[in-house]
Amino acid sequence: MKLFTCGIERVKANRGAEKLLPCKDGTQPMKRLIECVPNFSEGRDLAKVSSIVEAMRSVPGVYVLDQEMDADHNRCVITLAGDPDAVGRRRCWAQAARWN
Repeated sequence: MKLFTCGIERVKANRGAEKLLPCKDGTQPMKRLIECVPNFSEGRDLAKVSSIVEAMRSVPGVYVLDQEMDADHNRCVITLAGDPDAVGRRRCWAQAARWN
């Protein structure tokens, strides 16, 4: 009996052995996933926030899930996820460091 869950094939007969299967779009699934929700001291300048978000999106393996700006508190919160190595890459945070 085979169970398919999020790109992982679990074969019961083989004591829970797992094998990564390609996703429907042909990409390979991630073995590990991390979510990161940083906030920045910028909630009024859309150009600056967009620059931070685009820098994060430009890193392969990083997916920006959400972004929120709060002008009253001058804060921006960005939700991103991806492979831990990709999320931790310096390039992902370099643009953010310029504005914060």
